[in-house]
Amino acid sequence: MAFMNNNGFNNQNNQQQGDKPKTNFNIGKLHGEDGIMNVTMWVSDKKSIFTIFSIKQAIGKDPTTGTNVYEQKQPKELPRIFMNPTKLETLLAVMNEVTDPGTVNFVLEGKSNLTIQGGGNTVKFTISDKQLGERTITFKSTQFGTKNLFPEWNMLKKYLEVCNKKVIYNNLDPDEFGMVMGSNDDATDDNPLV
Repeated sequence: MAFMNNNGFNNQNNQQQGDKPKTNFNIGKLHGEDGIMNVTMWVSDKKSIFTIFSIKQAIGKDPTTGTNVYEQKQPKELPRIFMNPTKLETLLAVMNEVTDPGTVNFVLEGKSNLTIQGGGNTVKFTISDKQLGERTITFKSTQFGTKNLFPEWNMLKKYLEVCNKKVIYNNLDPDEFGMVMGSNDDATDDNPLV
């Protein structure tokens, strides 16, 4: 008789465990003067998609290199803002309307609030959560002639456009909307959202 695994009993754990679909996607990181902003997406078990911002605050400088040292907390321990598709679209519309980020004054309210406050040559993003506190990141502009350029603002808009595309295409049937969605062959491990 051939060798039988588990003495001939079927191991139901092995049958039920398959490849779990990926539910968290890292979109990008933005480094500011006093923190790091992470932009991620989460697909819930009900196929709802949320765009998530979190900020790791700088807590000091490394004396040997002079670079920022950041708090070492897990993402769930940091204030985060979860944006449903409507809030994502609202934030993207506001960012597209703003011509000078140094003058913006906007609050996206919810369980956690996102406040965006311009200050001439800076723009600050603050996430406020009643239970986990508040974190702020400051992006400084680059002077170009008489104009202030905000590269992090533009990168964040690009990250949000990627998120928005995923939200739109998430529940479409590939058989019916294949030409609109493009090919799944375009997706890679580096860019699973194509």
